[in-house]
Amino acid sequence: MDIPAIWVLAKPIVEGQIRTALAGLAGSLATVGAIQGSDKTAFVSIGTGIAMYAIPAVWSWWDKIGRARVLAAVAKMNPVAAKSATTGEAVKAAVDAVSVAEK
Repeated sequence: MDIPAIWVLAKPIVEGQIRTALAGLAGSLATVGAIQGSDKTAFVSIGTGIAMYAIPAVWSWWDKIGRARVLAAVAKMNPVAAKSATTGEAVKAAVDAVSVAEK
Protein backbone atom coordinates (compact mmCIF):
# COMPACT_ATOMS: atom_id res chain seq x y z
CA MET A 1 0.00 0.00 0.00
CA ASP A 2 1.32 3.44 -0.77
CA ILE A 3 1.23 6.28 1.74
CA PRO A 4 -1.95 8.00 0.47
CA ALA A 5 -3.90 4.74 0.70
CA ILE A 6 -2.66 4.15 4.24
CA TRP A 7 -3.58 7.70 5.23
CA VAL A 8 -7.10 7.30 3.81
CA LEU A 9 -7.57 4.21 5.96
CA ALA A 10 -5.91 5.61 9.09
CA LYS A 11 -7.32 9.15 9.01
CA PRO A 12 -10.67 8.44 10.73
CA ILE A 13 -8.97 6.41 13.45
CA VAL A 14 -6.28 9.03 14.06
CA GLU A 15 -8.83 11.83 14.00
CA GLY A 16 -10.99 10.05 16.57
CA GLN A 17 -8.02 9.52 18.88
CA ILE A 18 -6.99 13.17 18.54
CA ARG A 19 -10.54 14.36 19.25
CA THR A 20 -10.76 12.15 22.33
CA ALA A 21 -7.44 13.41 23.68
CA LEU A 22 -8.34 17.03 22.98
CA ALA A 23 -11.77 16.61 24.58
CA GLY A 24 -10.10 15.34 27.74
CA LEU A 25 -7.62 18.20 27.67
CA ALA A 26 -10.42 20.72 27.08
CA GLY A 27 -12.35 19.30 30.03
CA SER A 28 -9.29 19.62 32.24
CA LEU A 29 -8.65 23.17 31.07
CA ALA A 30 -12.29 24.10 31.71
CA THR A 31 -12.13 22.54 35.17
CA VAL A 32 -9.15 24.67 36.20
CA GLY A 33 -10.68 27.75 34.58
CA ALA A 34 -8.19 28.17 31.74
CA ILE A 35 -11.01 28.14 29.14
CA GLN A 36 -14.75 28.65 29.33
CA GLY A 37 -16.94 25.54 29.32
CA SER A 38 -18.60 26.80 26.14
CA ASP A 39 -15.22 26.99 24.38
CA LYS A 40 -14.52 23.25 24.64
CA THR A 41 -16.06 22.43 21.25
CA ALA A 42 -14.10 25.19 19.51
CA PHE A 43 -10.90 24.06 21.25
CA VAL A 44 -11.39 20.47 20.08
CA SER A 45 -12.30 21.52 16.52
CA ILE A 46 -9.36 23.87 16.11
CA GLY A 47 -6.92 21.41 17.67
CA THR A 48 -8.15 18.59 15.45
CA GLY A 49 -7.85 20.78 12.35
CA ILE A 50 -4.28 21.74 13.21
CA ALA A 51 -3.32 18.13 13.95
CA MET A 52 -4.91 16.79 10.77
CA TYR A 53 -2.88 19.34 8.80
CA ALA A 54 0.36 18.72 10.72
CA ILE A 55 0.36 14.91 10.50
CA PRO A 56 0.45 14.74 6.67
CA ALA A 57 2.98 17.60 6.59
CA VAL A 58 5.33 15.72 8.94
CA TRP A 59 4.74 12.49 7.04
CA SER A 60 5.60 14.24 3.77
CA TRP A 61 8.77 15.72 5.29
CA TRP A 62 9.80 12.28 6.58
CA ASP A 63 9.16 10.70 3.20
CA LYS A 64 11.16 13.33 1.30
CA ILE A 65 13.95 14.34 3.67
CA GLY A 66 13.86 12.69 7.09
CA ARG A 67 14.33 9.10 6.02
CA ALA A 68 17.37 10.04 3.90
CA ARG A 69 18.94 11.96 6.79
CA VAL A 70 18.48 9.06 9.22
CA LEU A 71 19.78 6.56 6.68
CA ALA A 72 22.80 8.77 5.98
CA ALA A 73 23.55 9.14 9.70
CA VAL A 74 23.36 5.38 10.24
CA ALA A 75 25.54 4.73 7.19
CA LYS A 76 28.17 7.11 8.55
CA MET A 77 28.11 5.44 12.00
CA ASN A 78 28.74 2.02 10.45
CA PRO A 79 31.66 1.35 8.14
CA VAL A 80 29.33 1.59 5.11
CA ALA A 81 30.17 5.23 4.30
CA ALA A 82 33.01 7.59 5.15
CA LYS A 83 32.39 10.15 7.88
CA SER A 84 33.08 12.89 5.35
CA ALA A 85 30.51 11.51 2.85
CA THR A 86 27.68 13.76 1.77
CA THR A 87 24.12 12.77 2.59
CA GLY A 88 23.58 11.54 -0.96
CA GLU A 89 26.77 9.45 -0.95
CA ALA A 90 25.93 7.97 2.44
CA VAL A 91 22.39 7.07 1.37
CA LYS A 92 23.70 5.43 -1.80
CA ALA A 93 26.29 3.46 0.19
CA ALA A 94 23.65 2.30 2.67
CA VAL A 95 21.23 1.27 -0.07
CA ASP A 96 24.02 -0.61 -1.84
CA ALA A 97 25.00 -2.36 1.41
CA VAL A 98 21.40 -3.43 2.02
CA SER A 99 21.10 -4.70 -1.57
CA VAL A 100 24.23 -6.81 -1.17
CA ALA A 101 23.07 -8.15 2.22
CA GLU A 102 19.69 -9.22 0.80
CA LYS A 103 21.26 -11.27 -2.00
